[in-house]
Amino acid sequence: MTTGTVRSARRVLPVLVPILVPVALWWLLTSVLASGHVVLSGFAPQRAVPALFDAAVHGRLLPDTAASLWRLFLGLAIAAACGVPLGLLVGLVPAVERATRPLFHFLRMISPLSGAPVAIALFGIGHRPVYFLVAVAAVWPIMLNTAAGVQAIDPGFLLVARSLGATPVERLRTIVLPGVRMPLLTGLRLALGTAWIVIVPARCSASSRGWATRSSTPAISSPSTSSWRSFCGSAFSAI
Repeated sequence: MTTGTVRSARRVLPVLVPILVPVALWWLLTSVLASGHVVLSGFAPQRAVPALFDAAVHGRLLPDTAASLWRLFLGLAIAAACGVPLGLLVGLVPAVERATRPLFHFLRMISPLSGAPVAIALFGIGHRPVYFLVAVAAVWPIMLNTAAGVQAIDPGFLLVARSLGATPVERLRTIVLPGVRMPLLTGLRLALGTAWIVIVPARCSASSRGWATRSSTPAISSPSTSSWRSFCGSAFSAI
């Protein structure tokens, strides 16, 4: 084996191993350990991946993926539009932080999916309940990280700006907003992960279009039919 081959292998293996090991475990679980289980064996790679390509060929993959991503990003946008101003208020006004701390920490521990019946009753079946549930799930990381970022700013900076005659808007624009940039990005990353967890069951219960909607209504009684293969592929894509 030449030196160039060894170097290429060292560059490629760290990329391939994290992919191949989960796929091998996926195949082992669904095709070997659970080969006799009707549902689990249907999620085997040799069934799910062809079903995913079948959905793409028949024109279902792109529209459903676009609908799901639209719900995800619009829900995140709503969460950011509510969470950032609220986080700034909580971080800048100690009285507000003391008054809202117990309530906010209690509300953020409630599963957003428990609000699915309320969302359906208010907004009906469709996109809007999913926007609501994603926003409710994602608003807390954004708000709490924004508030923590404001509270971490050195008070001396604000005092110096005030002594130099800076208005509240100028202090917000030149000191507070740059100071909360990194905590806000952390909150957005956490909110994105939370939204991914919530959006699949939210789509199953409150939406009429998307991958999770397709994966929640399979013909389970007939595992060999195309509907079962579509179910496996759509569920794999949703996950």
